[in-house]
Amino acid sequence: HAGPIWVRAALPTIVTLSGEPLVPKSGLHVFDGRGNFYDIGFERHISFRGTRYELPIIIAGGSLIIIDSSNRDEPEIFLTAKGDRSPTAIVRMDRHGEILGEYWHQGQFPAIYARDINGDGKAELVLCGFNDVDDATEPSSPVIIVLDPGKIRGKQESQVTRGYGYEKSDAELYYVKLPLTAINTYAHTGAGVSRMRVQDDRLIFLWGFRGPDDLRFNLDFVFSRSFEPLRVIAATQINQLFEREYDRKHISTRLDDPYLDNLRSGVRFWDGKEWRAEAVGVNSPGSIH
Repeated sequence: HAGPIWVRAALPTIVTLSGEPLVPKSGLHVFDGRGNFYDIGFERHISFRGTRYELPIIIAGGSLIIIDSSNRDEPEIFLTAKGDRSPTAIVRMDRHGEILGEYWHQGQFPAIYARDINGDGKAELVLCGFNDVDDATEPSSPVIIVLDPGKIRGKQESQVTRGYGYEKSDAELYYVKLPLTAINTYAHTGAGVSRMRVQDDRLIFLWGFRGPDDLRFNLDFVFSRSFEPLRVIAATQINQLFEREYDRKHISTRLDDPYLDNLRSGVRFWDGKEWRAEAVGVNSPGSIH
């Protein structure tokens, strides 16, 4: 079956399917509701800072978002392409499946959202995940990235994780790095951001890592709409973990209110040249708010 992706009449999905070779496991699968379907593939062999990845980066079971572009009759598709390891691309397609742009980042994004963050009436892309550009020497960092979807054009790479040989992206509006805790330092374990929710005009991001016995240990980082860090809220399990490791003298601090406020003040913003403590956007000389 050939033709455009009529997103209002068809169902696109990136869920892994069975039935090879007729139905490929990976790629964008488009169903029209009448038993017809077709697939759109994406594959890139890449190198990062001189290291070539043996397996290609493909569309396979990641995130997918459909948003209205400036022309409401021409909706666009944004989805993740990734491999078994770090590299991830946000791929921008038109409704015909033609690739309009790629945004590359060293790390992964388990969740992406379309939200009007800056109040201009247009949806931005909010990426939740981690940066592991220096994973050979230090743990992964939890990050939040906000992109202008219309500026994802051609092959671009994040300003923070340069090394693919592509053009520096101008689509990054905000690049926010969340801190790690004393537990992460002791256990040599990174963390990531896995979810965003909006509540009472606040942006709440779920920070977490997987610990002993495959348990998840989480914190909520709460921001204003202008990305000013407001507070950090601890979940019960991470409180218990801190108390246990404190009693064992593996760490020297409890997860009390001063420590949580210290985590809040440890949020950093990339301004295009350096990390800053105040809430600024990428390539923005002043505060976001």
